Amino acid sequence: MGDSTTVIRPAVRADVPVILELIHGLAEYENEPDAVVASEDLLAQHLFGTQPGAEVAIADLDGRPAGFALFFHNFSTFRGRRGLYLEDLFVRPALRGHGIGKPIKVHLASRNERAFHPRAYNPPNCVSTRRDWNRNNAHAAPLNTRARDPQ
Repeated sequence: MGDSTTVIRPAVRADVPVILELIHGLAEYENEPDAVVASEDLLAQHLFGTQPGAEVAIADLDGRPAGFALFFHNFSTFRGRRGLYLEDLFVRPALRGHGIGKPIKVHLASRNERAFHPRAYNPPNCVSTRRDWNRNNAHAAPLNTRARDPQ
């Protein structure tokens, strides 16, 4: 896969079936396949309705969906600024190890910096509820560092 191209893009309403498929993949990976109650209708309403509750970035590898990040904006009372809260980041198991996670995190970090922070990306404003993700993914710690400083 040396010549592969990864593109990170904002999800659109037409991506709802893919988003749901990736959510099911995440649930399988977390050994909770029966936990998903989301439907295409619910996702369309809450991600692309009049008041979206979250956003999704899709990672396409060679034009095919390989992973996603679901995130929403928060607000720091002390800092007086909006931030970005990463709820889930998932890459299809068969495609892990091909450098897909890094561009997703770099995309989120740069978006957070451009939209909400006049200074460098601040990692405390981009957190994940999947605390065990770092323990289960040997690439997570270096990836977190590279996402803050992609050069």
